[in-house]
Amino acid sequence: MKITSLTLSALAVLGFSWSQPVLAQDADQLRQLLADGSCPQCNLRRAGLVLADLEQANLEQADLAGSNLSRANLAGANLRGANLQGVSLVGANLMGADLKDADLSGADLRDAYVIGAILDGTQMDYANLQGTVGLPSSAGRFEDFHNWGVAAAKAGRHGEAIEYYNEALSRNPDFALTYLSRAISRQNLNDVPGAIADSQAAAQLFEAQNNSQGQEVANNLALVLEQSQDPNARRSGGFLNTVRNTVQSVTPLLLRFLF
Repeated sequence: MKITSLTLSALAVLGFSWSQPVLAQDADQLRQLLADGSCPQCNLRRAGLVLADLEQANLEQADLAGSNLSRANLAGANLRGANLQGVSLVGANLMGADLKDADLSGADLRDAYVIGAILDGTQMDYANLQGTVGLPSSAGRFEDFHNWGVAAAKAGRHGEAIEYYNEALSRNPDFALTYLSRAISRQNLNDVPGAIADSQAAAQLFEAQNNSQGQEVANNLALVLEQSQDPNARRSGGFLNTVRNTVQSVTPLLLRFLF
C-alpha cells in the first residue's frame, strides 16, 4: 500500500499507530485532521496523538476509542458525540471543549484541564479523574473520589485525601462514611475542630439512617476529640493514649474502598 510522504511524516512526528493494518481511508482521515483541523465522524481509533495541537478542531462524532491524546491541546475543540472510550487524555488541555454527549467511559483524564468544557450528557463511567482541573460537581462518581481519598489516606497523604473527600461529598453530601473518613484525615493534620465537626455530621447522618453502630462510633470519636481540647486533659499522658487508641481503632473501619 502506498502512503504519501506527508502522511508518513505526520505519523512519525505524532507517533501515530494502529492496532489494525492502515487503510487508505484511515490515512486520508488523519491527513485531513492534521491539515484542516476538521475530521467529523472519522475513524481514528487507537491513534497516537501525544502533544498534538488540535485547538478548535472539529471531531464531532469521531471515533477515537483507545487513542493516546496525552498532553494534547484540544482547547475549544468540538468533540460532540465523539467516542472517547479508554482514551488517554493525561495532562490534556480541554478548556472550553464541547464534549456534549461524548463517551469518556474508562478514559484517563489525570491532570487534564476541563475548565469551561461542556459536559452535558457526557458519559464518564469509571474514568480516572484524579487531579482533573475544573471538573464540575455533576461529573464523576462519588465512589471513585471516596476511594481515591482512602488510597491517599492509607499512603499518609491526608491533605490530598481531604481534597478527594471534599469532591465525593459535593456529589453525595449524605454519605456518613466519607465524613468520618475525612475526620480521621483532619485529625492527622491536627485540625481537631474540623475532625469534631465531621464526626458530629457523620453521627447525625447515621442516626437518620438508623445505623446505630455507625452513630456510636462517630459519637465516641467526636467525644474523645472534644475532650482532647481540654488543656487539663492534654497534660495527661494516659488520656492522650486514649485519644490515640480511639482514632487507631476507628481508622481500619473507615479506610474502606467503595465499589
